[in-house]
Amino acid sequence: MKTSSLSAEENHYAFHVDMVCEYYLNGLEITDEMLLQIIPYSNEEFNIFYEKGTMEIRDTPYELFTDISRAVFHKASVQDRIEFYNAALRLASFADGEFAEYYHEELEGLIAMDTGRFCAMAKGQTYAHYNPIKYYLEEHNCDNRFN
Repeated sequence: MKTSSLSAEENHYAFHVDMVCEYYLNGLEITDEMLLQIIPYSNEEFNIFYEKGTMEIRDTPYELFTDISRAVFHKASVQDRIEFYNAALRLASFADGEFAEYYHEELEGLIAMDTGRFCAMAKGQTYAHYNPIKYYLEEHNCDNRFN
């Protein structure tokens, strides 16, 4: 009998990613709630998101990862919705490898729109201790803002 090496939380997360994948493949609307559910909180979740979001299906590159990332950053910059701004910062905190440049550009765009908002939202978050968020917090002197 095959056992899963994923924890219960990772299985729950993977279920949400699988559901969004099905909606995406079938051209169904992915709701804001569904979108927010698949923004990773951990490296393990990010690996699931990236793996499932970049796999190839039916000889067609599966672009879910890119499309979801774009949608989150777009909603964070266009809409005044804290949940998407938080989601975009969390997603950007995983900037690494082949997609790092894109995440850095999007993050820089959000910061340029409102540096104070970035400082206020990112300070104190778990991901604030890691690059690239840490770098931008230091670059914009966020520890000394509004004191």
